[in-house]
Amino acid sequence: MQPESKTTYQIERMRAAGRIAALALARAACLLRPGLTTRALAAEVESQIVAAGARSSLRLYRGFAAGVAICVNEEALHGTPNDRPLEEGDLVTVDVALNLAGYHADSAWTWAVGPASEPDARLLAAGEAALWAGIGTARAGAPLQDIGASIAAVAEAAGVRVLAGYGGHGIGRRLHERPFVPNRAQPGSSTLLVSGMTLTVEPILCAGEPHARAGRDRWTVITADGAHAVSFEHTIAITEGAPIVLTAL
Repeated sequence: MQPESKTTYQIERMRAAGRIAALALARAACLLRPGLTTRALAAEVESQIVAAGARSSLRLYRGFAAGVAICVNEEALHGTPNDRPLEEGDLVTVDVALNLAGYHADSAWTWAVGPASEPDARLLAAGEAALWAGIGTARAGAPLQDIGASIAAVAEAAGVRVLAGYGGHGIGRRLHERPFVPNRAQPGSSTLLVSGMTLTVEPILCAGEPHARAGRDRWTVITADGAHAVSFEHTIAITEGAPIVLTAL
């Protein structure tokens, strides 16, 4: 079954939601400092989302207990905020997903708290480059797997890995829709991108082995060898030309 294409009106509604997500991430970037707990950071970011007239798509989603997901260092995704204070040099990923008047937007970004180490700086640069490489291939008529192939090529060139088993997803009236958007090529996949499709591009890269395990909270995904991980994500709309990035300012 072909994933749903959105109307111009629906894409504009998602763009409004995406702007709130972008502003929330900009606020998160300004707040980062040593000593701040991830719980306090999540509360500040969610309060901005609510003040803008939206609500978190994550809170109570399949039992997730927070409104914003935050990961630190070896935590790759779905991080549950806690009382862990941030330290100088930590890598912090903030993932926001929100619902504005029935339409969802989803975006994530990773930053260093203060100066990043040289390996972490390379990992951050590769993650952002992989995001834009994946977005750059996403246009009507292109194979869906081209997104993943572009992401994996950037990771390989930078000497880092794509975390196995994770990727982006369709999005719209529901937070997670078809299709799954892989972060590497999937031979045999026949899905083509169609104008009006809305999806997230979400490279998740790590500095070590590309495998993960569940944390004690059963939500947080942690790299199996403890290597640092980064995640960068935008919600986009497919067009005949360059895609529209719905979660950019």
